[in-house]
Amino acid sequence: MDSDFVFINPNKIPPRRTLKKTSPLGQTRPHEISSDLPEKTLKDPPDFDLLSGSIYLVGESAVPLPEPDPLTRAMWGEVFLDNPEMSDNTASFTDEQQPSPTDSRDALLAELESINKNDTELLRQIHRISKPSRTAPLSFASVRTDFGDLNENPNLKINISKKTPSSESSDYYRAENDWFQVNLAVPERISKIKKYARSEPEENTTEDSQPENSSFKFKTFLAAVMLFFLPAAAMFFLYSGENNFLKSAFAGLNSKLLSSSSFTLVNTEGNSVFPKLSEIKSQIKRAGVSDSAVVGLVNFLEENADFDWFNIFKKKQPDGSFTLAALESLEKAKNIVLASTATGVTDLNLRLGDQISWFKFWNQVFSPKKTYLIVLTDEDQLWPGGGRPKDYVVVKTTAGGLEIVNSAKISDLDAAFNLKITPPEPIKIASTAWLPSQSFWFFDFQNSAKTLTNFFENTTSVQIDGVVAFSRSFLKDLSFKENLVFNIDSPAWFYGLTDAVSRKPAARWLTLAEVMERALLSRQVQLYFKDDSLEGFVLNSGWSPDIKFSSQEDFLGVGWASVKGGFLGLDLMEYRGNVFEDGSIMARINILLKQNNNGIDSQNYFKIYLPPGSQPLKAKGFSPREKIPEFEYASQGFSTDARLKSPIKSNIENLDVFEESGLTVAGGWVNLKSADRGSITLEYLLPFKLDRKKGLADYRIKIARPHQDEDVPFRFIVTPEKNIKFMSLEPNGFVSENLGEYQGNLSRDLTLDASLVFEE
Repeated sequence: MDSDFVFINPNKIPPRRTLKKTSPLGQTRPHEISSDLPEKTLKDPPDFDLLSGSIYLVGESAVPLPEPDPLTRAMWGEVFLDNPEMSDNTASFTDEQQPSPTDSRDALLAELESINKNDTELLRQIHRISKPSRTAPLSFASVRTDFGDLNENPNLKINISKKTPSSESSDYYRAENDWFQVNLAVPERISKIKKYARSEPEENTTEDSQPENSSFKFKTFLAAVMLFFLPAAAMFFLYSGENNFLKSAFAGLNSKLLSSSSFTLVNTEGNSVFPKLSEIKSQIKRAGVSDSAVVGLVNFLEENADFDWFNIFKKKQPDGSFTLAALESLEKAKNIVLASTATGVTDLNLRLGDQISWFKFWNQVFSPKKTYLIVLTDEDQLWPGGGRPKDYVVVKTTAGGLEIVNSAKISDLDAAFNLKITPPEPIKIASTAWLPSQSFWFFDFQNSAKTLTNFFENTTSVQIDGVVAFSRSFLKDLSFKENLVFNIDSPAWFYGLTDAVSRKPAARWLTLAEVMERALLSRQVQLYFKDDSLEGFVLNSGWSPDIKFSSQEDFLGVGWASVKGGFLGLDLMEYRGNVFEDGSIMARINILLKQNNNGIDSQNYFKIYLPPGSQPLKAKGFSPREKIPEFEYASQGFSTDARLKSPIKSNIENLDVFEESGLTVAGGWVNLKSADRGSITLEYLLPFKLDRKKGLADYRIKIARPHQDEDVPFRFIVTPEKNIKFMSLEPNGFVSENLGEYQGNLSRDLTLDASLVFEE
């Protein structure tokens, strides 16, 4: 008979078998049950033993099945190896007759080898059998009501016919089904049976396994004890009143998570909004101070539970949501700490006092009805008080937050400026009048901001309470590092900045506060307030250069006004001093300069700030004096600024000496071409001698950080004469018998303290 598939002789096909229980290779499938059996048999199949023979129920009589062939025994033998009690018809054995697992495996392996030898040809034929055709004549198709879900094999498509089943169609169905079942299952099943038969039994009831079981039970018991003990111990340490290693570790983990994510861990000792105050509270507990102090701190934290440092920048906030409440509770706690006799209360009192001062400062700055001038400065054109002002914004504090009143360019303010004030002498080469964009002439920001405030109020008739100056380069860097998306070059830059900050979660305040603190110390952000208490807080915090010092202190500061051009910077500052036997000090300042390679030349007036009364002796590197245009200021109705002093007569070429902000200033022109480098040297005698007491003397010098983006490398070297020795130089200075040296970068103002011994 011609056909596109091969028939298997029905006499050689094993009869259908029905499992009562699920086979270990998967669940019993409906199409594995023969459709030739009566309906009753399908509903209630009998128990049978695949290895010893099975029966079918036909009507009410049982028909024995022939002995299964070796292939079938091998395919289903694993059922009985896994479940020896699976079949109810399996013969029972006595203890003496019970075959050992090893004998069973050997017998099974031998039978598998017999299959491999005797039925190799049959298996080869099975694998060569082509897939039955799906285009068989309709007479070979059968009605298969019990075939099951066709979705089980989506590639299987059956042609259904309404013809009555015949023996020939049944043979076709059986050949087709067995082709799939045998061809797909035989290799996998035989492989699994071999693997199982060759494997050693993992569970034995022999005496050898008893010690392992005992050990396993002991380990299980020990694990259960540990699972109970560890959580209990952790809870005891966490909630105990004393500080311990577990609480410290938990607090450290909590702080790390708070700095990098928007979620928090529950920790009664910590607070992400007031971290320093929470730390002080823990220290007060450990120090043994009265619980009343802790109650005051807890009351403050509870009263400000909804406080967020970013509320001032957010829109439509409840009235007063950005101010702090219950400050009197902190004052009471501070008094209790101060009255305590516990160890370390002095330091705690100082730290708590600093926190109270900061909270009061915040409340005063953002109290309603305050008006501030926000200025954006450009460090490419530096002036002694900072970068040259470029843009400004006027903001007003209200009960609901900040309100932006107006914004414009400083050049617009220059154009509208009509106040006639005689400018400093070097500025006269650029303009006749002193303009708002030139107001940062003074080294200390307080005087420069006062000048800008006066110019702004006279031009706009808007009264302001303070000035905040932001460096453009700092805001660009902040936008990149802190993911604050706004355009610093846009006229609406402040709108974008406040909007970006308002979207930050409260936990990000800690990071931004640290960035802002560094910016204030490096004077990339500068503050000025008309209110004396607020301005005093700024000075005490080191956010503005402190030029108030005793007569025994040295001072060094540098600044320059980019009158024309710009892009001048410092490469190095070096201070070299000599201490003489009488206590007098002669110093030499070496400064290395660079002009950026941008094709722009610059004219700069350079100023070196020294202690009042210092006497310049020599100077090198200054350019010739610029010729100042003649103009009759008095006849044109110009007024003068009392803070500008006339130059002191100096015999040093190209050097001006005058007083400013209580300091002696050595000034001169420095003009550089694009990509040029230059140097300045100034020698001078300090106005004081070291005060010696019993052969000992102290020396202190303050070095102000210059206004530029990059930190300036600084070197300090002092050489004493014979019979004078250095004892110490702090911080981090190197000393020997005849040398005191310090090297570092000026990321903020620096104060050096030295101790010397004068031998008789």
